Amino acid sequence: MRDRKHKITSRDRMILSLLGEYGCISAGRLKSHFWKTTAKSHTHFRRIGVLKKHRFIENVLGDGGITIGYRLTKKGKRFLLLGSSLESRSVLRKSYRTDFEHDQLLIDLRSMLRESPLVGDFKTEAEVRTELFSETTKLIHWESVTTIPDATFVFKAPGHQMRVAVELELTAKVKRRYARIFRSHLLSKNWKMVIYIVKDLNFQKRLMKILSDIKERDVQVRLASEINGIYFCSLGDFLQNRLDAKITNGKREISLQEIAQNFGLSKTIPLAANVPGSMPNSV
Repeated sequence: MRDRKHKITSRDRMILSLLGEYGCISAGRLKSHFWKTTAKSHTHFRRIGVLKKHRFIENVLGDGGITIGYRLTKKGKRFLLLGSSLESRSVLRKSYRTDFEHDQLLIDLRSMLRESPLVGDFKTEAEVRTELFSETTKLIHWESVTTIPDATFVFKAPGHQMRVAVELELTAKVKRRYARIFRSHLLSKNWKMVIYIVKDLNFQKRLMKILSDIKERDVQVRLASEINGIYFCSLGDFLQNRLDAKITNGKREISLQEIAQNFGLSKTIPLAANVPGSMPNSV
């Protein structure tokens, strides 16, 4: 019986895989993803304990030495890579200072986006980076390396599919840095649309103003024959309304739920990149 309790299960492997995708995950989020139990249940801690006994995972400490989550050990990473098609650099192990909540929220957002039957092929930042760049590419073409978003997914419907980038923005950067990031997203050939989920409405208005200035003044953007759509939504709205949350480009609002309905209604898809009110027909 004791050996059976300590045997690595398929759920354990899924836990290790999710840890490898995000680098570190809190106990509460592991519980919500893999157990349908009551709020008072501590079953998940027993499996966490088993994985720690195998030395596959370890505690990640935050301020004051308090455990904020768990990550793969080096042994756990080797175990996850064994017999898989994963690349070593796409399997993450993280420690934290300030961006822990940002990464945990990304896990929640992924779950919400996957509620849509038209959302597929979700990729984390590490997976996107591995897919797009090699170390040689970064060394040779460092000046033209595109901005890597927090995640991407494919919005799919019969006869249509489009790669969408997701950015979760909780802290402000200098305007010059946003200019580079927005230019990269507007001109990217790797996705056709970017959804910015931002900490609040005031921050959203500030970013939309910067984006408007970039569109008006940036030479590369103005000369481009086609630019991608960038839409915004506040974090609070998205967490509350999920797929029904409104995203806006400043000229119109629409939700992912409405986009899904439009995909089913006609071949002319609303929500355009460079023409407000329409969406590109393909990637």
